[in-house]
Order: sequence, then structure tokens, then C-alpha cells
Amino acid sequence: MSILQERENNNHPQGSEYQQIVQIISQPSVENWRRYTFTIKEKQYVYQGPLNEETEELIQVLQNYENAENVQAKNAIESLSKKWLDYEKKLYREWSCFNQRLKFDTNQIIITIVYWSAYFSVLSESLDVKNNSNVQNDSKRSDIAQYMPLYAFLFTLFSQICYQIKNIYIWILLFISLIIIPLFVLLGYHLNAFSNNTGPSDDYIGIGFCILSFLIFINSLLNKGFNSIITSLSSSLIATLFNCSFCILVIYFILFKIIAFFLLLQTNNTAYIIESISDLIAPQIFIIMLVYSIFVIKALFTLSPENIESDLKILSLKDQPDSHIQKEYYSYKLNKKVIDILKQLKLTTVAPILIAISYFTLEIYCYSGWLYFKSIQNYELTVTYGFLFIAIPIFMSFGICMSTSDVYPQNLYLYSSLLLGAIFSILTIQVWNLTYDIQYFQSISRLFGICPLIITLIWLTVAYFRSWRRNQKMLVLIISCYFFAFPIGILITLSDAFNNLGIYYGSIVLIIIGCIPIIGLIIYYFIVIMIYLIKLPQQALNLNFYAFQYVNLTNLAIWFNSIFYILGFYFTCYFVLNEPATATGTKKGAMQGLLVIQTVLFILTKKALQVRINDHQNDQKEEQIKYLERIDNLIRGGIFYPFVILLPIGLTQDNETTKNALISNAVGLPVVFIYFNFLIYLKKELNEYQDFFQPLIIILMWIFVIGPIGIIFPILADIYENSSYQFAVFAQLAVAYTILITIIIITCISNVYSVLLNKEQLEMKKKEVLKIVMQLLANHKVSSTEEICTLIFLRYIQQNNPIKLKNDLKQGDPVNVYDYPGVDKGRIFDEQLVTKTEFENKKKLEQISKKKKGGVIRSLQDDETELFKKSTTNNDDDEQDNLSHKILDIVFECVFCRCGFEEMEQINKNKQQLDVEILELENWKEREAKKIQGIIQPSEAEMKTASDIDFYTALRTKYRDRTERFWAAIYTKFRDNLNVVLEYLELERNDEILKQYKTFKVIDDGDFTMSQNDFALFLYDNFQRGDQTNYYNLIWEMAVKKYHLFVYNYNDIRQILKLLQNNTNTPFHQKNFKLPNNKGEKRQKLEKKKVVQSNDQIDLQYQQKKQNIEREYQDKVPKNLKVQFWSFCSKVNEILWIKPRIYTQQLVSQLINSLFQKITPPEPEQDKIVQNVKWEQLAELVGDCLVDQCNKFDKKIRDQEFILKFTSTNIIAVFLRIYDLYGLATLAFDSQVGWFGQSQTINPIEFVDYSAIWSEYNLFFFLALFMSLIYIILGFEAAKQIANNTFGFDENGIIATYKSRRYWLSKTIQIVSGQFIFVMKSYIDAFICDYSSYPYTLVRQPSVECMSDLHFMYVTLAIFGCIIYYPLSSYLQPTFQYMDHSLDLKYKSNYVVLYIQSKLLILGMSSVFSNLQDQAYQYQMLFSSIVMLILIYFHIRIKPCYVKWFNTIELCILLLLLYMYFGAFLILATGLMIIGWIILACMGGLTLILTAILLLKHYNKEKQLELTKVQPVNQATEMTQILKQ
Repeated sequence: MSILQERENNNHPQGSEYQQIVQIISQPSVENWRRYTFTIKEKQYVYQGPLNEETEELIQVLQNYENAENVQAKNAIESLSKKWLDYEKKLYREWSCFNQRLKFDTNQIIITIVYWSAYFSVLSESLDVKNNSNVQNDSKRSDIAQYMPLYAFLFTLFSQICYQIKNIYIWILLFISLIIIPLFVLLGYHLNAFSNNTGPSDDYIGIGFCILSFLIFINSLLNKGFNSIITSLSSSLIATLFNCSFCILVIYFILFKIIAFFLLLQTNNTAYIIESISDLIAPQIFIIMLVYSIFVIKALFTLSPENIESDLKILSLKDQPDSHIQKEYYSYKLNKKVIDILKQLKLTTVAPILIAISYFTLEIYCYSGWLYFKSIQNYELTVTYGFLFIAIPIFMSFGICMSTSDVYPQNLYLYSSLLLGAIFSILTIQVWNLTYDIQYFQSISRLFGICPLIITLIWLTVAYFRSWRRNQKMLVLIISCYFFAFPIGILITLSDAFNNLGIYYGSIVLIIIGCIPIIGLIIYYFIVIMIYLIKLPQQALNLNFYAFQYVNLTNLAIWFNSIFYILGFYFTCYFVLNEPATATGTKKGAMQGLLVIQTVLFILTKKALQVRINDHQNDQKEEQIKYLERIDNLIRGGIFYPFVILLPIGLTQDNETTKNALISNAVGLPVVFIYFNFLIYLKKELNEYQDFFQPLIIILMWIFVIGPIGIIFPILADIYENSSYQFAVFAQLAVAYTILITIIIITCISNVYSVLLNKEQLEMKKKEVLKIVMQLLANHKVSSTEEICTLIFLRYIQQNNPIKLKNDLKQGDPVNVYDYPGVDKGRIFDEQLVTKTEFENKKKLEQISKKKKGGVIRSLQDDETELFKKSTTNNDDDEQDNLSHKILDIVFECVFCRCGFEEMEQINKNKQQLDVEILELENWKEREAKKIQGIIQPSEAEMKTASDIDFYTALRTKYRDRTERFWAAIYTKFRDNLNVVLEYLELERNDEILKQYKTFKVIDDGDFTMSQNDFALFLYDNFQRGDQTNYYNLIWEMAVKKYHLFVYNYNDIRQILKLLQNNTNTPFHQKNFKLPNNKGEKRQKLEKKKVVQSNDQIDLQYQQKKQNIEREYQDKVPKNLKVQFWSFCSKVNEILWIKPRIYTQQLVSQLINSLFQKITPPEPEQDKIVQNVKWEQLAELVGDCLVDQCNKFDKKIRDQEFILKFTSTNIIAVFLRIYDLYGLATLAFDSQVGWFGQSQTINPIEFVDYSAIWSEYNLFFFLALFMSLIYIILGFEAAKQIANNTFGFDENGIIATYKSRRYWLSKTIQIVSGQFIFVMKSYIDAFICDYSSYPYTLVRQPSVECMSDLHFMYVTLAIFGCIIYYPLSSYLQPTFQYMDHSLDLKYKSNYVVLYIQSKLLILGMSSVFSNLQDQAYQYQMLFSSIVMLILIYFHIRIKPCYVKWFNTIELCILLLLLYMYFGAFLILATGLMIIGWIILACMGGLTLILTAILLLKHYNKEKQLELTKVQPVNQATEMTQILKQ
């Protein structure tokens, strides 16, 4: 038995309470679930979760710690150590005073005594300094010396206070108050760094207070960190002694001595100052660093139990792939091989030894060099070696804080990046600039300037590898220290100090060697990605991406986000603080604004990675909805307010730098929030793969979009002068890259969506198949929805195995049936279709209601795995999140004018409750009065126990469907005897008044009837009051009053209510109810029946109860002024935020949902109802039906063919197709190619963008914009017709002709979509400038200067036009052309998308490369050839056109295009135009001959089929005529 097995048995004793509860509830559903408990240093550590290789390794480490403690307790030496710990415990006591409001311990008392003792020593020596004659003769020194006791007192007092603080938020406030605010005061007022005053301040006392605040914060933070590190490694007593030593050696013997030295200094000789300070601090520094280094090295390589426990919690939240996936994907095997190789290297043992030896060697070397060069009076090297001696331990200290911290990874990367990567960068770069020209600091100024980069990049990379990947972590640590930190931090610094190129080249060699493992890591990840990409087409075919659920890239994306932010911010900040002399105000402002944009982008990206979408946690859905609502408010505010506030302020600024900084933020911040919204959208839509797809998109965006376009391009634009040749080349490449990467991204998204997933055809298949399946279920009295049935459809698509599908369905996977809820059971449906999880939860709820184990009541809405994961969360983090959420809610209330929003909702609920209670009170009064009448009235007990209480509850809460359905049921029941309705409504019959209804008719036995519309109007006329005319409110009040009266006396009304469940076409619905047009006639209503008056006692009770109800309501209503203010805020919020948002959502959903409308749940067909069928039998039927319908759909699509008829629609389609292909052909005959020699001046592409007709670009640009606007307007109308399956038909349901408005609608859409090349080229040309001479101008419009306000207007409109036109062309045009009944030349939707993307790629490349150097167009032709070759491959494979013979013609034209592009490439590559013509003539001629042969064969085949086809007999033959006679 292994150690872990023994541990498991010990942790689960038989019969324990924990085993009875936890194992039953949680253990069975989590694979390899275990629970372990360890006791280390009398502290208990617990892990509960799944067991795998990573968790097993960490558990083994904890086990070793515990075993080592037990073994050490038996040794004699360790028994002495135990006695020491016992003595320390006795010494350590907690003290309290003021009723335990103030608590402190023995260690704090010791530190306090030492600090105040040091203070009194400083006080006595400061008096000696003050009395020094040199100090008294200098007024400035005298003032400083006079304040020295106060400085020392404040330092001692506040250092002790800050040391006791544990709350992170208070530390943040301290950082702001002790660092940020004094820093701005020091820089802005005292040093005049911002040039606000005439010169620096002479207030040295104020400067002293600023420096004092810095020292208080730094000293408190250092002592806190030292105490935490040393306590975890040793004991509290050792940590206390170290803090005391630090106080005496550093604070007193170094800090105070240096201050006293400068006050007593009588010379300005720098050499003397350096030598004196070195003599002063060297011994103390050596002692403190030597002792501290021991703890540093130990802490760096020691895994504390707290860290292991924290990492085990993180590991427990990871989903583990099953064995099948691990076998299928070689990446898991490859990863295991790499881990095994690293384990064989025994890096966990070797790395600490190597690092420790190297560390102490470097420390001794630097200290020796410090003393040696001081002795020979080489003060520059003295400063260099002294700085390195101190810097190395500090560098390693950051490693302890960042790489071995138990801080949650996301918070670690956030705070480290902001504090060290951003704020610290600004300070160090500024110090670098100030000290770069100082003689003795030149060699270390650069190192100090880049230290944020070295620290954050190295240690955040090491921190990426947590404790469960110790071997990888040690490897990265060795590479980082030996090949990056050592050469960059030590060797390059020494090469500058010694001015030795050999050392410099050696450092470069080491850095190159260090890059080799990085390249290997990149290759490794590339191989892993390729493993998944190779399987992606097969997965897409079956829609089975199950393996991606277990690929977690979140931590990698967090690392990428931090690293790219740190690099981007640092270099941007460097060029902001070191602006080139040629930098304009526009560039300076843009760079400053970029710092803010990058920071907001980093924080929001981190937030997007942190968001978790958990659909299975039903008990947390409300919290999640609120959380997502906060994010939505943040997004809306982030998009709206920066643009509305910063843009006007920026435009009014006179300073060019400030103006452009504000404008860049006004534009950039909304874009950042839109990007953030996109990331959240990915999380919501792909929540099953949220740990893969969203992090992958973030990584790719940083690498290919944000990094180059958001960081590199602005920096290069700032470096180069606008008029220089370098700027011209850079601008061309930047524009080219931006356009290309945009086109590639769009192409990838479109191809994945429409080609790889074939989304449009799949959606059509799903709708057609599920309609039949849902009807089958309804006929078996099983209610179903499209969302639930989609699970069955996807399961079949993924597995493509009918037998397995039916077996899974029989076992309740992925759906099952459960009792239909509420009173509706048994009337229309007996059961409802639910998901597997819902079915299991309902069953568990049934079990838990019968039997509760050990008093533990646990919500089983979640599955057990989610329950376990939820238990691992940190309560402290939840409290901090709740506080931040409350703050956000308050901010959003102010920002979005939502003050009193919840209060107003409560007031409305109270008002609604008041109406209901008064109605019920009137019902009570009426019941009491009805007791003496002949109508049977139900009692209150009978009403409360009624089986349809759910229906009545919904009716009371103004559920519209229930109110309208009630009156439809009343009419259905009594439509031939409406006298009963008059009796129950207490109305006197008057036929003269009833005749005002056109359909009023008296029937047998004196009864009367009328139509349903007139009955709805009758209700309106007789319920209408002067104070209330809303139709719905009128019928609702009477429905609540009369519901139980009708239902109790006529029980079959309940059945009618169920049968009318989905009937929304009755006139009782508000949208269907219409008043008569004859408004002049006054409508009459029937008189009320005279009711027997109730006695006075009933009236008195009624009045008293009503007064009590109204009084309670008034007590809940706040003061009138508050309500008015809240109402005003509510109206403003509705106007500014709610209505625009609703309108936008409706606009988008109208376009999308009209194309893919949801299937309405069907009702049973009365002649096909089958009852009492078990789920196992029904599952067999459902499986057979779904498979059969899928096969029928596939056969229909496969065999579908259209005959190309001679119609205007088809003529336009053929013409536009030829025009499209001609436009692509003209790109190959560009004048740069030279098909007709050097004399070619005509550029055929000009006939496509119409510039050959008229060179005025403005006209065509705005024409393209007009087409885009027309396209989206007509697209909405077309989408409605597609939803009704009438697109291409006229109002009579036949093919539309030119006389019909619908004819012109379809033709306009057809023509506009056929202008794709013209429209998109017009937009792309807005970005293309001529950089041959300065100032640069647009190629198509030379009068427009590039990067001017007018040019930015063109660019903005072009982007706007693309956003409108491109999605319709790419995603909706395939549907438009397929659903157009007047069109025969149809194509498969996935090919249409692929064809459009190919056009966009070729067109975009040509527009970009046409203005670059000549060689660039050569590569453009090669690229176009490759794109065309891919398009031809898919054309042959898909055979996209439903007119079969037209596929041959189109393939011929595509091949000709390929020959043209390849011929153009050969002409440009060789310079011989004859080669291109030979290729085109030979290959083109052969292709045309083969095409003609194929078309001729097809024609003969069709003719033969026509001759042999059996014709139907339409006329009687001669023989039949004779027989008839």
C-alpha cells in the first residue's frame, strides 16, 4: 500500500460523520475524488478534490514535510530544537488593553523597544549635529537639523503604526497618501518638474517631509515583508531579531549616519563623498545582506505548505480530460515525455545548488570589488560594484514576492504589472535620464532604468510555473538567471564600467544561447497547436469540440497580457519621457494618451479573463446576472462617457499635446471597451470552452493586432520625422499590415463560421429536422422546446451513430422526460423534455425532500463537482468582491442616473400589491353579499387549495397571457349563451343597447350571441371608467374579481384554459384589440344589476380593512421630494440608456432572428395522439425520426438542382458573376505587370472602380457609402420576407414581376451585392496614400492631404461603411441568394462566403501593394495565385452551383484567372512578357477545349434523358376515344 493510499484510509475512518455526508453527496460524481489532511508545525492543511499526477506530487511533498517533522522529533538534536520552539511559545504572548480593542504580542513589544531606543539615540546625536558650528553657520542646514528630532519621532511612530496594518485596502490608501501624493508635491512644487512655477522651491523642510513619507512607507513594507518571509522559514522570534537588526544596522547606522554626514559635510568633492559613504555603510550592509541572503535563497527554493495548499485549490478547479482524449491527442503524450525528461535532470535538486553557489559567488565578488576599487580610488567602479552588491539581493527578493507567493495568479499579475511595470517604470526612466550624464553613475543608470523590465519579465515568467510544475519552474529559473539576468544586469553593466567590448559580446552570446530554449518552447507550442488544428476539420464536421474543454489557456493569456503590457508601457513611457526633437504636438499627445489606453486595456483584459460563466450553478444565477449587469454598465459607461466628455474638452484646448492626448483617449477608450465587450461575449457564447477560445483570441490579438498596431507603430511614428524617407516606408508598411491583418481576421472568422462549421446550412437542417421531431414528441403528449431538442440533434451530428444515439437517449443522455409542471399536467401534455442535468437535479430534490442526512441541507441544483469547486473559494476574497461591487453599484447609480432605481421598483411593486389586495377585499365583500343569492360562491379555503392556484397567482401578477386567455375561455364556453356572462358580471340585459354590436344575434330560448371581436368590444364598453381607459387593465381587474366565481361553478373552463395556451390571435390581446372607426357615435353600456345590499357590519369591516391597507401602503412610500427625484432619474435613464439600447438590440435581433426564427413549440395533433408510452420506447421513435429526417435533408441538398430559365433575375445574376470575375481578372492586367510592354498606360482595374470614367473619387466614395446604407435598409425588409418564405414572390405568392414592389427590392439587393469589388475598393482606397513626396496625399484624391482632418473623416466613413456593408455581403448574402424564389443561379452558402473572402483578400492585397515598390506586386500576384488555387480546390470539392452545368463554366473561368495571376507573377519575376502569354494561351486554350467538350457531353446526356423520359398522358388517345364512344 502506497503512502497516499494509507493517508486516504486514515482520512476516511469507517462510520465517520464526514464519510456519511460528504462521500454520499460529493464523492461519486468526481473522478478520483480524495480528501487529505496534514499537520505541519501544529497547523492543519486540507485538500479535497480529484487525484492526478500533479496533485499527487504536491500531496507527496506535504506528506514528506509531515513525516520529516515526525522523524525530527525523535532525534536528540531535533528535541533541542523542539525545546527552543516550546521556549519561544512561552515567550510569545498576546497582550490586550482597552477591553481587547488594542492587541499586541511579545515580538511587537521587542520591536517597539528597539525602535524607540534607536530614536532616543538619534535624538541625542541630532542635538550634537545641531550644535555643530558648521551647521549653525548655514541657515539651511540649521533648519534641517532643527527638524531632525521631529523627523525621527514621526518616522518611529508611523513606522510602528503601519507595521501593524494587515488590510490590503489600507495599504493601498497608505501607498496613495505616503507615496503618490508626496511624489507629486515633490516633483510639481518643490522640484518644478512640470514647469508650473518659475523655478524649484527652496523649502527644504517640505522636501524633508516628502522624503520622510517615502521612508515610512518603504520601511514599514520592508519590515512587513521580512517578518512574513522569515517567519514562514524559521520562527517569529528569529524574524523579530532580524527586524531589530535591520532597525539598528540600516535605519540607525546607515540612514541617520548618512543624513548627519551630509549636514556636517564641508566639501563638494564627489570622490570624497563616495569614499566616506562607502566607509560608513559597507560593514553594516555586508552583515545585513549576508544574513538576509541566507533567508532569501532558502525562501526562493522552499515550497511552503501554504503555497502548496493554495496551488492544490487551483488544481482542484481544473477539469481533467478522460483517458480517451489523452490517447487521441498526441500533445498529452508529448507533454508527459517532456515532464519525464525534466524529472530525470533532477532540476529540483540541481537548480538550488547552482543558483546558491552563483549567488554567493557574485555577492562576494561584488563586495570585494567594492572594497578594492575604493582602495585604489576608482570611484566609478566603486559605485558600480556597491550598487550591484545591494541590487542582487533586492532582485532575488522580488523573486520571492512574485514567484513563490500564494497570491492568486490573476491578482499577482495585475498588481505586479501596474506597480512595478507601470509606476516603477516612470520613476526609473526619469532617474535614468537625470543620472545618465553624471560621471560616477553612468554605468548603473541604464541598469536602474531597465530594472522594471528585468524584474517583471523574469519573475512573472517564473511565477507562471506554479508549484505543481517545479521542474519546469527550475529550468526557467536557471535560464532566466544565467542567460538573461546575469548578462543584462551584470555583464553589460560591467562592460560599460570597464568600457570592454569583450564582456559586452560575451553577454550577447549568453542572451542568444538563452533564446534557444525560448525558440524550442515556441516550436513545442506550435506542434501542440498543429495537433489540434489537424483534427479541427473532422471535429467541425461532427461539431465535436469536446477536447477543447480541457485545454486551459487562461494562465497563459494572463501571462501574455502582463508581459505585453509591461513591454508596451515601458517603451511607450520611454519615448514619452524622451521625445525626439522632431516630434510634433500631435505625436506627443497621442503617445501620452496611449499610456492611459494601454493601462485600461490591460486591466479590462485581465477582468475579462477573470469572469466565469457558470450555467450549471443555478443557485448563483441571480448573482451572476447582477455581476454581468455590472459589467454591462461598465461597458456602456466606458463607451459613452470618454467620448462625450473628453472629446469636447480636447477640441477646446489650445495646447496641441493636451488636445491630442484627450482626443486619442476619447476615441481609444471606447474602442477598448468595445473590445472588452467582445471578450465577454465570447465567454457567454462559448462558455463550455471559455478557458480556451477567449484566452486564445487574447493571445493572438496581443501578438498580431495590439502589439504591432497599438505599440510598435505609434513608437516608430514618433521616432521618424514625417517628411523623412524612413517615415514614408514605415507608413506604407504600417497601412499595408493593418489592412492585411484586418482582412485576414475577417476571412478566418468567416471561413470558420460558414465554411468549416457550415453554419447556415446546418441551421436550415436543424430547423427542418426538429420541426418533425418536436411534433412527434407533442403527439406523444411530451412538451419540448427547440433548445432542448437541439441537444439531441447535436449529439447525432457529433457521433453520427444512430444506434449509440438511441442507446444514449434511453439512458437519459442528453435529455429525458419529467412530469409536466403545475396544473397543466394531463390536459395538453403529460410530460416535458428536460436536459440530463435538470432531470438529475429534479430527482435529487425529490430524494433530499424525503431524507436529509445528518441535518445537512444542501442545494442540489448544482452538480456535485460544482459544489466541491464552490467550497474551495476564499471567503475573504468574496467579502472584498462584495465591497467592490457595492462601490461599483453606487458609482453606476450616479453615472447612469439610476438613483432610487430599486426603490422605485419597490414602490411599483407595492402599488401593484395594493391593487391586488383591494381587489381581493372587494371579492370578499362580494362573496359575503352573494351568500343570499343563488350563485354558489367558493370559500377562501377552497380557493387556496384549488388545483389551478398557479394560474390564478400568475393572473394576479398581471401576467398578460393568463388574463387574455381567461376571457377567450369565457367566450369559448358561453358564446351561445352569453346571458350567463351578463349574470356573473351583474349587468342588466338590454337588446336595444346590444344591437350596437353588428354581430349581436338572438337565438333559441332567448339566449344571444355575438362574434369574439364584438365580445371584446362589449367588455371594453362596460368595464370602462373615466379614470382608466387602458384596455388591458380593464379586463385584468374584472378577470381577477370573477375568476374563481366562473371556474368554481363551471369546472370545464380549466380544460379550455389549457387548450388555449398558445393562442395569441384573440382580440383580447392588446395588440389585436381595435376600437371602431366611427368615433362620432357615443357608445352605450349596460346598466348594473340591482344587488341586495349587504348589511352595515360588512360595509364597516370593508372600510376598516381598506383604510388599513392604504395606510400600510402610504407608510412604505418615501417622501414626495425623493420620489420626484427618483422618477426624474428614472426618466432620464430610460431616455439616455434603456430606449436606445432596446432599439439597437431589436434592430439587430430583427435582422438575425427573422432569418433563423425559433421553432414554435407545437401542440398535439388530435388524430395522432398516443398516450402512456414509456421513455425507452419514445426514445427509439425519436432516434429513428431524427436519423430519417437528417438523411432526407442530406439527400434533398445533394440531389437539389435548378434549371436556369431566361428571366431578368437570372440575366442580372449571370452578368454580375461575369462582372465579378472580370474585376478579379483586371488585377492581373495592372500596368505594373506589363502584359503589353512598357507602353501600357491603360489600367483595367480603373473600369471596375469607375475611375476611368471619372477621376473624382468623392463621387464614387459617397456612392459606395450610399449603397451600403441602402443595403442594410433593404436587408431588413428582405429578412422579413425570407422569414415568411416569400422572398422573390409578389403579394399573390407567384414570381414577382417588374410591376411588383418586391421585384425591385430583390433586384436592388442583387445589384448592390454584386458591386462588392467596387464598394470595398472604394473604402480601402481611403487608406492608400502616395508617399513619393511630402506632404503625402491620397492616391485616388490628390487634393486630400494624408493624416489631415479631412483624411480622418474619409477613414472614419470608410470604416463605418465596411461595418455596414461587409457583414451583409459575407453572412446574409448567401441566405438572400438561396432564399430568392425568382433566382435559379443559386450557390451553396459556404462557397458564397469563401468566394467573397477570396475576393476581399485579392482586392485588399492589390490595393495595398499597388502603391508599394514594384517587387511587392510580384508577391501580390503569387499570393493571388495561391488564393485562387484554394478557391478552385473547394469549387471542385463542393460543386457549389445548383445549376449543375454552370459549375463547369465557372471552373473554367477560375482556372483562366489562375493562369492570368501566375502568368503575371512570371512576367514580374523574369521580366519576359512572352512567358505570361504562353502560359495563358496554352493552358487557357486547353481549358476552354476541355470545358466545351464537357458542356457538349452534358448537353447530349440531358437530351438523351429527355428522350427516354416517360411523359405523363395529358390528352386522351384515339383508342381511348373509341372505347368511350
